[in-house]
Amino acid sequence: MDQSLLQAQIYVAMIAEEGSFSRAARKLRTSQSSLSRRIAELEKTLEVKLFERSTRKLELTAVGKIVLPEIQLALRHSQRAWELARYWGRIRNGPFRIGCSSSSSLSLP
Repeated sequence: MDQSLLQAQIYVAMIAEEGSFSRAARKLRTSQSSLSRRIAELEKTLEVKLFERSTRKLELTAVGKIVLPEIQLALRHSQRAWELARYWGRIRNGPFRIGCSSSSSLSLP
């Protein structure tokens, strides 16, 4: 996946979650102007508006409401993929630890 596409998905999801470009920018540790510019570029590329902006509120457009669940799902899948990679690395690189409890009632012949 193109890194800029992943970043755009994160930006859209965070803006929708926060309901504000400024709050999303703070959480993403970027400037509001940079975030606004990136979303404007994305909307221009897609030829659709994802957010309706006014001085009083921000809300998703009809298209934004359709794509947001897909973006959220894609981000969850991406996160799960990295978790699996880390898990595999721990299994492969060991060490393995096996424990035994003295309180177990297992008897061996």
